[in-house]
Amino acid sequence: MRGVGEPMSLTIKVVRWMVAVAVLLLFCVSQERAAAQTGALIFVTSLEDKVSSTGGCSLQEAIYSANLNNNTVPDSFNADGSEPPITTQCVPGSPDGTDIIVLPAGAVLLMDHPILDEHNPFGLTATPMVTSKVRIEANGSTFQHTGTNNFRAFAVSSTGELTISQAYVVGFVAKGGDGELGGVGYGCRRCNLCER
Repeated sequence: MRGVGEPMSLTIKVVRWMVAVAVLLLFCVSQERAAAQTGALIFVTSLEDKVSSTGGCSLQEAIYSANLNNNTVPDSFNADGSEPPITTQCVPGSPDGTDIIVLPAGAVLLMDHPILDEHNPFGLTATPMVTSKVRIEANGSTFQHTGTNNFRAFAVSSTGELTISQAYVVGFVAKGGDGELGGVGYGCRRCNLCER
């Protein structure tokens, strides 16, 4: 309502200003929620099947970065169970939301050996066990098993979630501790393999 002697246009300006502020606040809150749901963007720059401090960021190193929220990852396991760290060339993962690992379009990742992961109860696996929320945007890439050893492509722990989109998974088997006889190539509790 307009006060006595107050022009109508001033009241309309105040109402418009209040509506604009309310819309801006709602936009800011929605952006904050969206940002909280998305973690780090980790770009795979090396197709090599590796964990090292040189040569770009491999898929294995990217999964470690997402799991550990850091680009310092275990290089191996000592006899005493300790894990000597190395610093990779990957972007560190984020503790907030789902980390997104982006592969080069149409790449072929040849995986010829399992990674040493003493925390993985599923058996031999080409990549570190996923223990956080991870989405792999494969962009038409292929995960190709090579060699004669049996192992799975991915494993996901009870605390992890894995979504893989636009990928081909070829030649992996997953059943039992050595990945022998059957399966689609990943051992997981909460995972999604999205079709092309």
